[in-house]
Amino acid sequence: DIRAHLELISDGLDILRRNKRPVWVILSGAVLSWTVWSLHPAVWQDRAALAELEAMLAARENSAAAFAASHALATALVPWHALASLGDFLPLVIAAGLALFVRTTDVAQQLDKFLPPAEREAVKRRLGTVWIALVLWAGYRTVMFLYDPASAPLASCLYLDCVLSPLLALVADGFLLSWVVTEYGRGLRGHREWQQDDTLACARVLPLGIFCCLVTNPARYAVLSLAMIEQQFGASSWAASRWGPVFWAAAVVQALGLTWFALPGLLAARRGRTMRAVWSDYLALFRHAGGQVVGLTALAVVLTFLVAFVCYWVFGSMQPETWSLIAASSYGHYGTLLLALVLLAGLSELARRELGLSDDSATVPIVLEPTHASSDALSAPARE
Repeated sequence: DIRAHLELISDGLDILRRNKRPVWVILSGAVLSWTVWSLHPAVWQDRAALAELEAMLAARENSAAAFAASHALATALVPWHALASLGDFLPLVIAAGLALFVRTTDVAQQLDKFLPPAEREAVKRRLGTVWIALVLWAGYRTVMFLYDPASAPLASCLYLDCVLSPLLALVADGFLLSWVVTEYGRGLRGHREWQQDDTLACARVLPLGIFCCLVTNPARYAVLSLAMIEQQFGASSWAASRWGPVFWAAAVVQALGLTWFALPGLLAARRGRTMRAVWSDYLALFRHAGGQVVGLTALAVVLTFLVAFVCYWVFGSMQPETWSLIAASSYGHYGTLLLALVLLAGLSELARRELGLSDDSATVPIVLEPTHASSDALSAPARE
């Protein structure tokens, strides 16, 4: 029932109407990141990129449609690829690190006020580790860009970073995704301003945000690590026959990641929950609305394919230039990112309808003070 799916997404867009901050913050960071990166002459004047595009077209008999379809299919296997890789946008990473640093005192006070001692210390250590990871990832990306803009973040000889870089990218992706789902949860609950329970919910959902990035886009981290291993430890580039099985395995794993397509929407509606409780909620969502989840997943794959296909087909049909692949990738990224934000709104609304809202981080004991009238009434029997 495609019409019902589209109506659900339309109803979910009320979340973005009530809270537009995640849209303009993410789009601003994306445009700024792509623009600054592409301004360097070494990036958009790279003759190797032109040769790569011509080789891709030649392998497909110079068919722009076949060229666009191959890229669009790879993109459509991961409808969350743009939303689960926000750590690539250096301005967002820097802004997240600064926000954590500036609000350290406020966050500590909120944690001391609302959380028990054991959980409070665990959350503080978690946020401290995330802040260190964001600083390291931002510094690493900046140095690699200044060293070799065209091959960053692969241009390195540290050897350790073939393991460290994917881990830092995963933490950055997970933290930014946790912030996004918290913003969506704020819209579901009608919070016009960021409140204390939003801070606690973001801190608690962080492990699940990292888990969500890992299971929905696993090949991102595996292929990045293998590419860095090839460059740093290999005497020469790996042959295509060696990369072929890697890419096929990555495609299969990415397709299996579609099983977790509804997880970000569930995290927005049922936030502040433990891993076991979220797993129980996820199974309950499939029991109550499994058909809608599968339908929305299929619709997301089709729409992502169409958006990416148009972008790659336009630039594949034009005269090949050194900047053609960069332009196709950037505009495709913008389109799929906007689509992911819209789809997340629909899934959040579906989770709210089927399971309702929960916010365990907001359960704070309240002391009720009796009024004078009630005190007199209660003391009257004692006097008698």
